[in-house]
Amino acid sequence: MNEFPSPTRKLVDLSKIKCVRRYYPRKTFDLFRVKRFQALMESGDKFPPITVAKDKTAIDSYILIDGWYRFEAMKALDLTRCVADVLDIEPKYFLLTAGRLNLHGQPAPTPEEVRKIIREDLRDQGLTEQEIEATLNRDSQ
Repeated sequence: MNEFPSPTRKLVDLSKIKCVRRYYPRKTFDLFRVKRFQALMESGDKFPPITVAKDKTAIDSYILIDGWYRFEAMKALDLTRCVADVLDIEPKYFLLTAGRLNLHGQPAPTPEEVRKIIREDLRDQGLTEQEIEATLNRDSQ
């Protein structure tokens, strides 16, 4: 995945979006932040679109890649649809793409979270645990 794929912006039903914990690159989930986003949305503040990937296992279904807090705030507001940037990428790139998109988030991912993303991506590429450790240790020197 040398180039970041261009998304297609479209209106998506929230009920068609799945949140898969494996593709959430952070250790914790901040419910206070969801409530803050919800209040801002209620007062009319605009947010960027969430990012989803086409779910290749189901028709008209998506996997949430970026925007978990915004997604949860919209659900709490009983919204049924949202504008989303839709990526057409292979599932093996979901976690790496989620990590890449979350680099802009606040707070930024910790080094431990970045290592987790890299570790999972290497595992998805078929590397053994020994090869993963060698790669991570080589890259940190």
